[in-house]
Amino acid sequence: MLDSDTGALRHELSATRRGLTSLAFDPSGTILAGGDKSGSIYLWDVTFGQLLHAFPAHDYPISALTFDTRHRLASGSS
Repeated sequence: MLDSDTGALRHELSATRRGLTSLAFDPSGTILAGGDKSGSIYLWDVTFGQLLHAFPAHDYPISALTFDTRHRLASGSS
């Protein structure tokens, strides 16, 4: 992740080696969700760049991620 003011690297997100295919911020901007080619979803703390949770979600690559206004995550795969 880059600092929006300076462009400097703030955090390097790790956990997936399968290539991220979709990203979404929660409404507060504090959680970043990422989906990868294996169908797994990852949740990172934006402030600290820490992986909070990783879990298998689909049998195919994640093609869409979104949070609703109540911070619930929805995902799609094809």
